[in-house]
Amino acid sequence: MAPGLIRREDWAARLAAFLAAARTRPFAWGEWDCALFALAGVESLTGAVLADWWSGDARAASEALRARGGLAAIVDELLPRREVVAAARRGDVALFDGPHGDTLAVVEGRYLASPGVDGLLLTPFESARVAWRVG
Repeated sequence: MAPGLIRREDWAARLAAFLAAARTRPFAWGEWDCALFALAGVESLTGAVLADWWSGDARAASEALRARGGLAAIVDELLPRREVVAAARRGDVALFDGPHGDTLAVVEGRYLASPGVDGLLLTPFESARVAWRVG
């Protein structure tokens, strides 16, 4: 788990800017997939770079996920898991069942933000199965 993640004082403005910049950026394996998106969100709020484990295309991603036990297991190594998903707050990371299976997202109020084919995809927060605390 990443030690000492602390949100910057201006984390809310940083989160808004991060999501605005992602609004029209489409999903791309190894460039802007759900894992890179969520970890970039963590970096924007805290300054911590946690994405050094993730790169490559869909095939490389699939192999990495299988070798490390899946998305939830990987994020468990990086961030503290919330015992109650409903306790997640803006800027936290969550996992939900997306169109292609497990999908990481950044919590944005009543929604989970993740990269989609045409840009930012918003999914109702109630879809979250797991959540992790960011800072």
